[in-house]
Amino acid sequence: MTLRYDPSTEPGPTHGTNGNGTMTRDQLEDRANRVLSELLRRLDVLDERRQNLKSAGGLVKYEIKRHLPLSLAVGAGAIAVGVLVLRGMQARREREFRRQLMGRVIGRLLGDGAPEPPRSGFLRRTLRSTGLRLLLFAGSELGRRALHRTLEGQR
Repeated sequence: MTLRYDPSTEPGPTHGTNGNGTMTRDQLEDRANRVLSELLRRLDVLDERRQNLKSAGGLVKYEIKRHLPLSLAVGAGAIAVGVLVLRGMQARREREFRRQLMGRVIGRLLGDGAPEPPRSGFLRRTLRSTGLRLLLFAGSELGRRALHRTLEGQR
């Protein structure tokens, strides 16, 4: 038998007292039973939540149930962005291919037989530039040291 808490049965300052302002034993037991039943109900709810979280994948299932519309919106948005990015990359490659093809066709029609050399990629250009700068630095440092030794030898 589960008892529910009903605030309308809560004793006021004089209602339900035995004349001197204290509650009778039956009233105290009834109130204790109401409090106990409320605590047991809350404990059952917490136990159910714990079981959901303990089960395999329970946390994920619980969160997805709780936030299903948001999860669907985020997933659909991520797929849409991925499709748009891939389509943009494909369109860019197609434009570049058509541009190169037209350049070759026009070059052959005009009699220019030498095809344009392909451009090197970003990484290759960066490595080449860095290597050239290191060689330039090393050469200038060697020249500075040689000049310094030469000038010291003249003293």
